Amino acid sequence: MTATSNRDAELIRLGHEHDKLVQKLEVETARLRPLWDEHRRRMDGWRAANPFKTGDDIKAYDRLWDEVGLNDAYKDGDPDEITDAMDPICRKILAIPTMTLAGLLVKARVAKYHASEFWDEPHDTADLAHLHMRELCDAVIDMAARTTA
Repeated sequence: MTATSNRDAELIRLGHEHDKLVQKLEVETARLRPLWDEHRRRMDGWRAANPFKTGDDIKAYDRLWDEVGLNDAYKDGDPDEITDAMDPICRKILAIPTMTLAGLLVKARVAKYHASEFWDEPHDTADLAHLHMRELCDAVIDMAARTTA
């Protein structure tokens, strides 16, 4: 770490904490994805067989959730707990003033992660505010990569 990045040492440390939680969330998501997909497939089948809204929707949802093994799978790890752990870290990152490009990079990477849906929109039809966010985050990330290369 350089002398200038020491001024953003806490931001950089928090950025590493955030990165670890992102990796943990990706592992949990990959583990649970097949069960979520199977649950969705079965719910779609149930809804096709029961096209009228009734109070049975929630019962079917819960029953199928258990049948595909999601209750047991969540005992081994709950993605919501990981995203809950991200919240205070993100709030600290937002609150700390940025002093260096390294600190700004942390903020840009965290912003890009939590607004990732902005990058899903086609450029020519994207909301202007989303385009500005995309351009700013990508510019900071690109600049940091060129500076450290």
